Amino acid sequence: MKRDVTKKRLADCFMKLAEKKDVSKITVREIAEQSNVSSQTFYNYFQDKYELILWIYSDLGSETYKQFIHGEIDLREFIYRCLNFYDEYARFMVNILNNTHGTDSFWRNSSDREIRGFERFIIQYYGEEALTDEIRVHIRMFAYGCTEIASAWLQKPNHISPEILTEYIISFVPDTLRKYLTKEPEK
Repeated sequence: MKRDVTKKRLADCFMKLAEKKDVSKITVREIAEQSNVSSQTFYNYFQDKYELILWIYSDLGSETYKQFIHGEIDLREFIYRCLNFYDEYARFMVNILNNTHGTDSFWRNSSDREIRGFERFIIQYYGEEALTDEIRVHIRMFAYGCTEIASAWLQKPNHISPEILTEYIISFVPDTLRKYLTKEPEK
């Protein structure tokens, strides 16, 4: 319990810092000081600030992600909730999208998470044999496309609503994936 409270406090303080400063310029020492813990305590929980960013994303979106993977919500609802999450935390999201790069890139890591999620979903409901090379390529294209569209959307002032963008994204699901991702899974 104490571990979760400390992680949450570190995350909250980091997000507050990121409201005012590029994440690339925020140090672990600053995060620790704002959280009233030592730098060593930070490192007991996270390898670096980039691992903290991924934890924040995973923690805040974990319920939606689990509901999609378990077939409790469909792809449309999953995308809509993700876009609402991005919209709610827009300043933070834009900061991490613009100020993380390479292997620490939030764009790359969030895309990879979506790819793993879509693959897991298909395997869970349709079996390993459904995950052909063609399907894997289309999953990657769709996930990267969704991440790029969401990133560009977030960075536009007065962007269209999450509802409208969800419908646009659903409309470009590749036909090869549509049969797996846009209908009720067979349980």
